[in-house]
Amino acid sequence: MTPLNDLTDDEIQVKAIVWRGKALQGNQKALGMAHMYEAESRRRAKSNGVGGFDALDIKPVPARGSDHQGDRRTAPTDSAFTTRS
Repeated sequence: MTPLNDLTDDEIQVKAIVWRGKALQGNQKALGMAHMYEAESRRRAKSNGVGGFDALDIKPVPARGSDHQGDRRTAPTDSAFTTRS
């Protein structure tokens, strides 16, 4: 096996995809290999400041600000729930 430091980011990602495919087919050894390559890919992305969960906005909709779609929705009015006689 080639040391992880000798592989490019693209090679790491390809190997992660290949090993994950094998793991999904039931290969137990592949599960550990996929995890190793995926973890290395995430580590490199984090150290390069690319992507990651830091960009994921997990605050509740009201706390996010007005630029989110959830804030533009309006609640139904009471008249929507009344019946006509």
